[in-house]
Amino acid sequence: MISMANLFKLKDHKSVELSVLEELFAMERSTLITLILLETILLYILVPILGNSIIAWYGITISLSLWRLYNAYDYKNHPERNSPKIWHEKFVVQVWLTALLFSILAIFSMPNLDSYYQLFIFIVLVGISSGAVKALSADHRTAIWYLIIMLFPLMVEMLLLMRKDTYILAFLVVIYFFTQMSMILNSYERSMQLKAKEREIAIAKAKLHEKQEIVQRFFEQASDALFSYDKNLKLLDCNDSFLNLLKMKKEEIIGKNLGNLPLDKLAGIAGKTLQRSRKIYRGTFRTAGAEELWIEAKFSTILNENGEVSGGIALIEDKTREQRTREELEYLVSHDPLTSVSNKRGFQQYMGELIKKERHKNHYSLLLYLDLKNLKKINDTYGHETGNWVLIETGMRLKRSIDTYCNVSRFGGDEFSIVIPFVATTKKELYDETNKRVAMIEELFSEPFGIEKFTFEIGYDMGIVPIKPGSKNIETILQQAGISLLEAKKSKKSDISIYNDSIGEKYKKIYMMQEDLQKALKEKRLELFFQPVFSKGGRKLRCAEALLRWNHPTKGQITPDDFLNIASGSGIMREIDDWVFEECCKTIARWKERDIFKIENISINMNLKKLLDKNSVIHFAEVMKKYRVAKNEIVFEIDESLLTENFDVLYSSLENLEKEGFLCAIDNFGSNYTILPSLRKLSFHLLKIDRYFIDNLNEGLENIFFTRMIIEMGKKFNYDIVAKGVENRKQETILKSIDPDIMFQGELKEAAMSEKNFIERYLA
Repeated sequence: MISMANLFKLKDHKSVELSVLEELFAMERSTLITLILLETILLYILVPILGNSIIAWYGITISLSLWRLYNAYDYKNHPERNSPKIWHEKFVVQVWLTALLFSILAIFSMPNLDSYYQLFIFIVLVGISSGAVKALSADHRTAIWYLIIMLFPLMVEMLLLMRKDTYILAFLVVIYFFTQMSMILNSYERSMQLKAKEREIAIAKAKLHEKQEIVQRFFEQASDALFSYDKNLKLLDCNDSFLNLLKMKKEEIIGKNLGNLPLDKLAGIAGKTLQRSRKIYRGTFRTAGAEELWIEAKFSTILNENGEVSGGIALIEDKTREQRTREELEYLVSHDPLTSVSNKRGFQQYMGELIKKERHKNHYSLLLYLDLKNLKKINDTYGHETGNWVLIETGMRLKRSIDTYCNVSRFGGDEFSIVIPFVATTKKELYDETNKRVAMIEELFSEPFGIEKFTFEIGYDMGIVPIKPGSKNIETILQQAGISLLEAKKSKKSDISIYNDSIGEKYKKIYMMQEDLQKALKEKRLELFFQPVFSKGGRKLRCAEALLRWNHPTKGQITPDDFLNIASGSGIMREIDDWVFEECCKTIARWKERDIFKIENISINMNLKKLLDKNSVIHFAEVMKKYRVAKNEIVFEIDESLLTENFDVLYSSLENLEKEGFLCAIDNFGSNYTILPSLRKLSFHLLKIDRYFIDNLNEGLENIFFTRMIIEMGKKFNYDIVAKGVENRKQETILKSIDPDIMFQGELKEAAMSEKNFIERYLA
């Protein structure tokens, strides 16, 4: 047995044998590229979540991995550069540093990740430790300390997360650690035994007739399966472990050719061993009882007393349990833990296999991409456990509705996909099959979802992609699925959209417009126009509204109505909001410098979410300070429709915004009467009447009545009132009859104009 005291006394470094050192560096050269790729994949997955910290970790880790790779090749090419002891010391330090860096990743990243990514990191680290232990198995002390450095912090981190599932994972880490350590020690013992017995066999070659009993005991006492054979591949002898593995009796196999036994897979490798070489087989093995196992078989040549090949000997190790564990880990990586259907990685693996098949060259396949409609409402109303149950039930229904060769995946959230391969060879068959699958989905969701005393009607939007024969680009297919689903969500006629070239072209134009808009920000093609707002019945300039314009290089000037929806869809709306705000501050600063800032303030439209973001408000205050703009010189206009959603939740944040000194206005007021009772709660500066009422003042007394009511209510709560969209004298006359002091904004008084024209007309 190995002395545990000797194992952990590391202050006096003990170098391994030269053969072991060569094996360790050979494994370094074969495995480090995979480790580098894995580190890069981790960076790609985690950088959107962890930002610069994961980049710094990646830089250190990749540098260490490249250093290890350099040392491995340096050892191969120049082993004389250092003594074996120095080489081994460098190897051990680098390996343990790698384990330390991965444990640091677990300690510092997991608290910042959601449970899905925590499980992902957990699986990756356990997988890395498993691979590393295999690579380091020849050096048992280095392997065990690698496990300790890697897994102990991971276990502690799982405990510190303090969830039921993480406690279980911590417990599994402990079991896994002791299992691996036991395997390492057992493997080391077996290796030492095998080496000892190989030495015994070498002695027995010279005096085989005197050492038959020693050889026999060697066979009988070995814990792994052993058998020997002659030059004709005839089985000479075997031990009990081999008989148990093969599920046969000794008299049934002794003297028979290996090719006529369940060892036919190994017979060819055994034959190659007779050419004075060592061979290893790793793969499946079927016993006489048809049980399939995973084995690792090592073959060695036996020489007679004259140094000639007389046969060979094989050692077989049952790796079935390890293989099953590896398959389980691969399953976890490629499947959604909640619903047990494939995840996005599993989907890509399935699609990768599909496009390689011969039938894909001349068959259409179908991709159905679903998004559940009211899952958020169920989560908010009944809790996430109920929502999770709906997701599980959806996955089960989808799996029951398809054949085993199809694929159901969940891409996260409430999105599911179904791939039905090779459904048609003609467009007519494809059309019929598509209708059949649409009807199938409709039937699946027609039955209500019931849990305990609750019953839910689950709606869905669905995008359908006919996968053309010979298609190779999986990302393009996914992009088409996303486009078709988006089209289904936008459609008012149907919840289902089938992808075609015209839809693709439509979204291609949208994406091109998004790219142009991104360029416009960089190339300074956006511009602020200013529309004056008059008080005293339209006689005196009081303030102005800044309106965004886009000077497109080929399409000319574009108004916000034509591009802000595209901006919102592309995710650059925040950049545009920041640009508008800073440009407005710059404008006020320029006017102050010229002593022409003769208005009270400039109002700008602002995204409500941005105003409710504390970091954005801090940023606004910093920009104002930078350009020496007072907080009452800019007014944030918020569309009334945004205030009607979750008003009670928004109220406290908006109240804090006002307390900070920022001025806010309600834009398009009156479009939704539900905000009228909440008007008194807000301490906004300005109220702009929705232009619908102004446009229809001429249509009847009802609109005049509502307009009068809005003005009176607004004034009652000390709001300044602006009538937007005043375009003719009759509207002006009616408004003045209601309130002679109302402010006006519209084409009748003045259209929006460039900064230069605004200065010349009103400020200079």
